[in-house]
Amino acid sequence: MNKRHVFWDMAEGKLPMPPAEQTLGFEMLETIPDSGQITLAFTAKPEFCNVLGNIGGGFLAAMLDAVTSLAPATTYQHGEFGPTLELKVNFIRACKPGKLRGIGRTIAI
Repeated sequence: MNKRHVFWDMAEGKLPMPPAEQTLGFEMLETIPDSGQITLAFTAKPEFCNVLGNIGGGFLAAMLDAVTSLAPATTYQHGEFGPTLELKVNFIRACKPGKLRGIGRTIAI
């Protein structure tokens, strides 16, 4: 059986995004087959803000998790899956509500 990965049905809008991605205001901007790269957009909603008016780190980490886990998905065959085993984030400045863009690149070593 030579079925393609379910990722492409979501990328082409044939399947809905999972609820978590919908909550993050997830949008696929660029997906190139077999590239190991992806560009996503997110809507950082005011509802995600902390008391200081900045987007909470947990929401930002969820957005980064989506970018880093979906970049290699552009290379997956049917039935393959790559879960996030570890995620570490260093925040260098606050993030305000609005549109965010994430670019993920898979690096083979």
